[in-house]
This record gives sequence, C-alpha cells and structure tokens, in this order.
Amino acid sequence: MKKLKILLLFSLIFFTSCKSKEEKMIEHLKKEYNEEFKFGFTNERRGATIIEIIPIRFIGTEKEYDNFYSSEVFINKKGTVDDTYKDVLIKEDLEKTFKPKLEELFGKNILIALNLVGEYKYPNFQKELNRRIEKIICFHVKHH
Repeated sequence: MKKLKILLLFSLIFFTSCKSKEEKMIEHLKKEYNEEFKFGFTNERRGATIIEIIPIRFIGTEKEYDNFYSSEVFINKKGTVDDTYKDVLIKEDLEKTFKPKLEELFGKNILIALNLVGEYKYPNFQKELNRRIEKIICFHVKHH
C-alpha cells in the first residue's frame, strides 16, 4: 500500500511538471485574472520565454493593436510564471477614473495615456492610491 501511494505521488509530480510552458501560462492567467487571452508573438530574452498576450475582450476594439495596452506573460529561468497584465488593468482604471474630468476640460477628442509611477501592489487605482496615502501618513508619523 505504501509503495502504491509513493507511485501515485511520483506520477502526480511527474505529470504536473510535464505541462508545457503555454499550459503553465494559461493556468497562471486564468488563476490570476479569470479572463481569457489570445497569445501573440513569442520572444526569448535572457533565458526567459516571453509571449505577448491580448485579452479576448480587446479583440475587435481600438485596444487590440494599441501598444499602450500591450502586456506579456513569461517564464523565467526558475520556471516561475509572471506577467505584465497588471499594468494594463491599472492603466484602464486610471483612464476610467480621470476620463470624465479630462473630457470635461478638453472635449471628447482626447487620447489618454496615463501611467502610475513607481511600483504598485494593486492593479486597482483607488486601492493603490489608498495604500500610498496610508504609507505616506505612516512615514510622516514615524519620522516626526
């Protein structure tokens, strides 16, 4: 019985590790964003496999070919999957937050290209803004 358990465990580890890079990437994106993506160009840089990704919801819209909304999923040398789609989400949130006021000031014919400076923890602008305000307040309180 013990040998059978060890064999089953070994089989599970073996088949899990045999996933293709694309399967690992798809699994990561589904888990992180619960959204479907179309895979684009593949590059190899510094030992990492990098694939351009486009959310299916962008297909047929002006964002489909806009580099401002481009993102990538990649696997590094260690086999860890990561992505830059969080950047797209925060850009969309920034646009949604500021677009009404910008259109009020400058009219409907505007091109919005806002970027959040520095590292961020949340791809949601309001949550990230609150985190940064809290961080600044804590910094001032600790250093007075």
